[in-house]
Amino acid sequence: AFESRDGRWFEVTPAMAGQIPAPTDAQLNAFIQENADRLRAPEFRMVSVVLFTPEASANAPISEDRIRERFEFKKDTLSKPETRSFVTLTAPNRETAQKIATALRAGQSPADVGRANNITPAAFNETPRSAIGDAATAAAVFGLQANQVSNPVQAGVGFAVAKVTAVQPAAPATLDSAREELIQELRAEDVKTQTYAKVEKYEAARTAGKNLADAAREAGGRIVDLPPFTKDGKLPNGQALNAPPQIFETAWSLTKGGESDVIDAGQGQYFAVRVNDIRPSALPTLAEVREPLAAQWVQRETMRRLSAKAEELTTRVRNGEDIAAVARSVNAPLT
Repeated sequence: AFESRDGRWFEVTPAMAGQIPAPTDAQLNAFIQENADRLRAPEFRMVSVVLFTPEASANAPISEDRIRERFEFKKDTLSKPETRSFVTLTAPNRETAQKIATALRAGQSPADVGRANNITPAAFNETPRSAIGDAATAAAVFGLQANQVSNPVQAGVGFAVAKVTAVQPAAPATLDSAREELIQELRAEDVKTQTYAKVEKYEAARTAGKNLADAAREAGGRIVDLPPFTKDGKLPNGQALNAPPQIFETAWSLTKGGESDVIDAGQGQYFAVRVNDIRPSALPTLAEVREPLAAQWVQRETMRRLSAKAEELTTRVRNGEDIAAVARSVNAPLT
């Protein structure tokens, strides 16, 4: 038989803690110190960033002569090379390889021939000659037409037999087909060239002794003041600042008033940083956090009083007082 027990209980509710008075300034200041690790704001830095961007002329039309010149220079790489789809079977010796070639020419499938000789066929789909690692095999494959089988070829490892299943002809590039790609490429180069010309002009002005702001104006750079951010790029509201990570790293490598050299952020982006101010890590003032902090203090005090009340009521029951009487004393329904 299973053991059974009868029991009675009542719930200790927040109302039993009584009315919690509003905390005093002294209590809230003490609460701030008790929770310093949680409440302490990180260090923030305020910086100006010089951005080097191209002029509107970088989007000017690209001349036909430049497009044609670039096309002639890149014609071979823009063209689609001839490719082959084929299967190879590599045997340990020439005799086995010859037997494989004979079976393939007789119409047996590469899979069946491979099983008969305990060899796994290797399939290649639309592969250019340059992508075939073994030169002898590449020469054999590109010397065949569709459905032809090669003689055994001494490869890097063993003897290979190839069967070509399809031939994909080369597709030479045309100026019309490559035009848009070439225009985008040339325009991107113009942007980089103009941007770097500004960088060089800025660096020359800095070398001549000009400060960051004067050098930026002379070079045509754009100065942007960023909002305060932490070492890992977070704003005071906790959101991430949308900026290259190199800006955060550079800002933390400088002291107040420090100005960086030009930083290459990659992809044609360059910038320089000046640290205008540093807001040290600090606890908030009571005025900044009074309302939410007071609510937290009341919540903590309520839990403290509830814990004490629960301990008091439990002790009375343990000492022999009737649980019903204890429950009535705090207006709690007994279950």
